[in-house]
Amino acid sequence: MHQTFEEVYSGFTAADFEERDIEVRVLGPAWTEIAKKFVAKKHHNLSHLKEFGVIFLNPVAESVPGKFLRDFALFLHYFHEIDFYSKLFRKYSTEADFSEKLKSLLRGDVPDVYKISSGEWIIVQRYLAKENIKDPRLFMPRVNPESMHWSRGESDLTLFAASSQESGLRLWHNLDWVGGLFVNGLEDVVSFDLEDNAMSLVSFMEGKEENFNYHQREAMWTKIFSEYVGGDENMEKLLIENFDKGVIKF
Repeated sequence: MHQTFEEVYSGFTAADFEERDIEVRVLGPAWTEIAKKFVAKKHHNLSHLKEFGVIFLNPVAESVPGKFLRDFALFLHYFHEIDFYSKLFRKYSTEADFSEKLKSLLRGDVPDVYKISSGEWIIVQRYLAKENIKDPRLFMPRVNPESMHWSRGESDLTLFAASSQESGLRLWHNLDWVGGLFVNGLEDVVSFDLEDNAMSLVSFMEGKEENFNYHQREAMWTKIFSEYVGGDENMEKLLIENFDKGVIKF
């Protein structure tokens, strides 16, 4: 797959892209066997291709309690992620190394920066804690665009749900960055983020009993950065301006 990606995407130019609305596709029965393998690996039955502006749902039924909420929040966050990356694609479309920057964005490259100066924040477009809980960059000031997309997607969900008293989801509004340290012998950080809790519920219902908090950990840093620069719109502007540098300097 990586070889195919390199071969095909290295030849892309800005002329291969178009501007259109985001498209949602429900895959048909022909995709069932491939979809089962995807769900077994990813643990959710939808995904996206941001370079194509497509969100797709796999033809695999999921009935475990908590999965609909978890995946619907994921679905909403994809709209914001695709919109953000389309702005980056447009920004790089006139540059000679467009295809290289395109591939870097799609790979989710993270700068190999392990030492920064005062006033510098690294841009991290992945959840490092999922890959290595001891990654030294987890202790550095950083801003994660992924947590920005999640914050917006969860806000869409909680504000929409506010119109229905039965859902109770309004409770979770603007709590994605909030966590609490509860001493229970392990001193676990308990996340108040909606997606972390939905994932933890699904894990419990499947008998795994995992406690997730990595969305909250990144959201906290992103919230601090957002407040520091004057809000969400300014944060996005700075991210787009400095994304290829990997660092925002003040």
